[in-house]
Amino acid sequence: MNMRDAISANRTFLMGLAMIAILLFHHGYCIIPGITAFFSRFGLFGVDIFLFLSGFGCVFALSKTTPSVFFGKRIARLLPTCLFVGMAVFAADLFLDAERTDANPVIALFSLHRWYIQAIIVCYLICPVAYFLLKRYKLIAFIGLLAASALGHYFSVDIDYFRLSWIMGRLPVFFVGMYIAMYNPKTNGIYYCISVALILASMLIRCVGGGLRIFMDLYHCSRHANFVLNVDQYQKFI
Repeated sequence: MNMRDAISANRTFLMGLAMIAILLFHHGYCIIPGITAFFSRFGLFGVDIFLFLSGFGCVFALSKTTPSVFFGKRIARLLPTCLFVGMAVFAADLFLDAERTDANPVIALFSLHRWYIQAIIVCYLICPVAYFLLKRYKLIAFIGLLAASALGHYFSVDIDYFRLSWIMGRLPVFFVGMYIAMYNPKTNGIYYCISVALILASMLIRCVGGGLRIFMDLYHCSRHANFVLNVDQYQKFI
């Protein structure tokens, strides 16, 4: 089985894995205190999986239709969901005082103040152009898109408007999904070794950068608080 077929066959599993990762990221400190809180640091990769699969799927959509039809279908799919979530959050805020936001009420109603929605909209807007470039210039375009994303992320770090740096930092994984869907790189032993090495390196960076520190703090709390984690103390280290 080649890489493209393997991803297509396991897409549902990958989406489920991404949802679990995101759940652990946001609520890992309270599911199994002292255990899931450590793994919650890896929840950031859940968003990457979703964006990778989104880029992967957009290639097949663009290969069968025009950009105008592509945008129409994306709006028809995204808008009702965003509106439903926005209304549900508004109702929870109104009756349960569950969430407060300083965003414009109209923007909040359509969930447009949430950075992931902003990121996926940017990806959809760029997608037809990226598809054209990748189809015409192949690997050169792929490297150029990655370089442009890196530069955009670097120069947008100090720009807090719509969390632009977060969005630019997630564009590369979207382009990787597109590239794999279009050109289906061969999966031999070398590719598998490189993939495993990159995954291990990512996990090591995550552990050293923050996860290990949080794990040690959770271990200390567990010994002296009967495995009951104080949420406020955990949040100081995030």
